[in-house]
Amino acid sequence: MYAILREEGFFKHILSQSDDWSDLHCKVNGLCQLDEKSKVRRIDILGVPWYVSLLSLSLVRVAVSLFFFSRC
Repeated sequence: MYAILREEGFFKHILSQSDDWSDLHCKVNGLCQLDEKSKVRRIDILGVPWYVSLLSLSLVRVAVSLFFFSRC
């Protein structure tokens, strides 16, 4: 997503970006503007590796199922 936004010229300035995109703390801080008439706004993008997202999703499913089954 970040690469597409950068190629389209969405970012006016990149304030900081991660060197390692597989790191848990990878993020991009920048300034963006939709068009010349709109205000410049700050944007922060936090990247989460896919294996962490899958683990989080699995934990949420377990927590939800435990919550519902414990209420029966």
